[in-house]
Amino acid sequence: MIQVLRSFILILMMLISISSFPVTKQDIVKASREDVEKAVKLLKIYIAEHPQENIENLGKMIFVKKKLSSDPDIGDAVVKEDFNALLEGLIRKGSVSKELFEDLKVIFNFKDELEKRLEDLDENAIKVCNMVGSFLKVGCRNIARSLVERYMKDPLKFDPKPYMTLSCINEQELKKAISGVLEEKFEEGEKNYMEVWALSKMLDIDFPHSREVDSYVSLSMDIDEALKTGASSETYVELKKRFDSLHSSKEDLRRKLENLNEMISATSQAEKRGSPEKKPIAVYVAVTVVSAAVFFLILMLVDSRHIVKRLKKRIERDPLNPDLHIKLAEIYEKIGRLEDAMEEYKIASKLSSKKDEGKKEN
Repeated sequence: MIQVLRSFILILMMLISISSFPVTKQDIVKASREDVEKAVKLLKIYIAEHPQENIENLGKMIFVKKKLSSDPDIGDAVVKEDFNALLEGLIRKGSVSKELFEDLKVIFNFKDELEKRLEDLDENAIKVCNMVGSFLKVGCRNIARSLVERYMKDPLKFDPKPYMTLSCINEQELKKAISGVLEEKFEEGEKNYMEVWALSKMLDIDFPHSREVDSYVSLSMDIDEALKTGASSETYVELKKRFDSLHSSKEDLRRKLENLNEMISATSQAEKRGSPEKKPIAVYVAVTVVSAAVFFLILMLVDSRHIVKRLKKRIERDPLNPDLHIKLAEIYEKIGRLEDAMEEYKIASKLSSKKDEGKKEN
């Protein structure tokens, strides 16, 4: 009994000691990031201790946090002042009203935060920029246009999808501009043909030499197949006719055709000598494997981008489905976007955990 009484007295003394410390603005701000109700109580104490001080901005911040803390989409992000989590929450909400935007501006510097993320082409930032662009005057729109200018300098280097989603950009105008750049890349020579072809197909863009590039890529694929599986003299003649009909740069194709011709000749000579072997020379096999690998890698990237696009649309309709996020992560892994894959796996893990918790509660 005496021990309990001593403990009670000790705790009471500690409480009295703590309450004797003056409340500071820093105390209020720190508390507001963890417990809004506690921050409100501290604010009241601070006002009583400093009745003459103007704390309008601090008061607004606490008021907004208290007002939005119960919002299921963004409440936690607002309290913790976590801008990345806020972006995700706003995307779940699907829209931002003028009133909500004004409240959020009390806590977050939207223009600076969005501009930093737009420089990295953060897709969440782009989506939210599109939502609040009309409230931000011209700030983010100017940033968006400068990003597109950067993209246009080398459209073969960047993924075009994020640029297409910027609301201040006219998609048809951008495609028209890309068409012009693809033509320029075509004129630089066949080193760019595969990438030009892949991008034109992915975006469904025509440019003056689209058919020429299509013919080049089709012929390249057929020559690679012939090198890999073997071909007759008649096949070579047909491929040579198609080669002669091309008017573009085609030195790489010429070398592959020469390799094919030599392979056919070597096979023919072996048959004349009665040799059962029809193996091409090792160097030709190496050329075949490398050429096929490069080409099919490009095909895989193009196809994967289409799959990514479809999966993201499904996720927009059903954002809480962990299976969709896992499928997207697997595609990202295949095309080497490992950071994006890890992010999708994390989202899937969180969603699965929430799903399991919901089942336990039920």
